[in-house]
Amino acid sequence: MIQIVLIGILIVYGIVCLRIEPFRYDAKKMATSALLLVITLIVKRMAVLVPLFGVESMKITLEYIPMMIAGYAVGLSYGYFVGVASDLLGLIVYPTGYPFFGFTINCVLVVTIGAFTQKYAKNINAYALKRFTCAALVLFLLGGSAYVLSLESISVSGTAYALSPLAKGALIGTMGALSLVFIYFLMKKQKQMFGCDDHLFAMWLLSVLITEVIVTLTLMPLWLQIMYGIPYLVSFSLRLVKSCFMIPAYVLIGYPLLRALKNRF
Repeated sequence: MIQIVLIGILIVYGIVCLRIEPFRYDAKKMATSALLLVITLIVKRMAVLVPLFGVESMKITLEYIPMMIAGYAVGLSYGYFVGVASDLLGLIVYPTGYPFFGFTINCVLVVTIGAFTQKYAKNINAYALKRFTCAALVLFLLGGSAYVLSLESISVSGTAYALSPLAKGALIGTMGALSLVFIYFLMKKQKQMFGCDDHLFAMWLLSVLITEVIVTLTLMPLWLQIMYGIPYLVSFSLRLVKSCFMIPAYVLIGYPLLRALKNRF
C-alpha cells in the first residue's frame, strides 16, 4: 500500500513540475541530462554503505553533487526525469534490492530543489544566507555532539561496540574542527566574491541546506523506519553527525564544479 501512495506522490509532483516548466525538446538539455546522469551512476558506484542494525542503512556518497548540478543545468521538467532515472537505473546497474519509491522521491527532490532554487531565489541575500548556514551547521554540530555523548555503544550488523570517552571526544573534535574550518571558509569567501559569483554561491548553499534538511534529515529516516524498522530518532541523530561532514563536502566540492560549468548551460 505504501508503494502505491509513494507512486501517487511521485506522479503528482511530476505534474506540478511539468506545469511550472512544460517539457520541450531541447537537444542541449537532453545531452546535458544524459551526461550528468552517467556521472551520477558512476559516483553512486563509489558510495560506501555503512551497516547499522543489521542492514546497510547509512550511505556515504557524493552522488547528490551531480544531481543538484543537473537541477541548475536542465531545469525542472528535465530534472524531474533525471531524478527518476538516477534511482531506477541505479537499481538496474548496481542492484541492491527491490525498488522503494521513497528513495525515488528523494532523488527527484535532490535534482528539483536546485532547479526551484535557481528559478525562485533570484533576490536572495547572500550574506544573510551565509550567516544562516553557519548557524545551522552549529546546531547540527551541537545536536550531533549531544547524541554522541549519550551513546554508550553502537550496534553495527548486530554487533555492539562500546564507545570510549576518547572515541567520543575524537569524533566530536573532528566534527567541530571541520565545522570551524568551513565557517572560516564562508566568511573568507564573503570578502572574495561579488556580483554573480556571490549570488551563485548563495543559491548553491541554499540548495545544499534544503536538500540536507528535507531529504537527509527528514525523509530518509522515515523511509528506513518503514522499510527496516530502524527508529526514526536514531536514524535522524546519526544523520545529524553525518551532516556535519557532508554539508562542507557538498559546498566545497560542488560549488567549484557548478561555477566551472555555469557558462556551458
